[in-house]
Amino acid sequence: MNSQGEFIASLRELKQRSGLTYRQLEKRAAERGKVLARSTLADVLAGKRLPAPDVLDAFVHACGEGDQVDSWQQARASIAEPAATPAVQRRRSVWWSAASALVVVAAAGTWFAVSGGRDAPAGTSVPTSPVRIRPVAAPDLCLTDGHVRDGRYGPLVAVQRPCSAVAPQTTTLEPLGSGAYRIAWHHPQFGKGCLKVLEDGLLEPWDDCTKATPFTLEHSEAEYTLRVEGRGCVGIAGTGESAEALVGACDQRFMIDTAQRRP
Repeated sequence: MNSQGEFIASLRELKQRSGLTYRQLEKRAAERGKVLARSTLADVLAGKRLPAPDVLDAFVHACGEGDQVDSWQQARASIAEPAATPAVQRRRSVWWSAASALVVVAAAGTWFAVSGGRDAPAGTSVPTSPVRIRPVAAPDLCLTDGHVRDGRYGPLVAVQRPCSAVAPQTTTLEPLGSGAYRIAWHHPQFGKGCLKVLEDGLLEPWDDCTKATPFTLEHSEAEYTLRVEGRGCVGIAGTGESAEALVGACDQRFMIDTAQRRP
């Protein structure tokens, strides 16, 4: 491999050979005590930057070819010459600028607008188009993906974060009948993931939506309880940004309103 392009192409082939999704690779790395963020890996495989040595190590091991790590590291070192650094930095700067602009646009409300007011009217059906799920106790925060604050679990799980920072990911409720729904997240780069309740109560997005957890939505006026049969209800463990969603006592409610992308 004589160029960064060839190196990245070989990394893509490695991922293809593994047959694993971004989420699965992230989880396998976490099981080894390594960090392999999907967003970072996506940037690498898109050719936006070379992987850092620790990222390359985590990726190769997650793909099941850990015995080849030294060869991969040597190939990376031969490509990561000082002369190549400015070009890599320019690509990263452009990408980070675009990402920052996206957050600003979202914060200004030009990506999403809430239809029908702040809360869903009483007696109406549950929205099934892209929605926001907001804790009643923290109405400016939305249920979306993030990491547990104490680092005890590596893969992404459901947390509460500012609604203005959720785009471009969207949330939909997929009806299953008898008042039950799947909660699905859609990301233009990472694809679709449906929430599954783990043994410790955390909610993790799974690629296989047939294995996702059904949530029964019980509503009183414009507030909803998200119940999981035999487990309890969805709540937020603590307060503030990045607090994790956990299934437990049925003492917390959420607001669900329709989020529509502006034309």
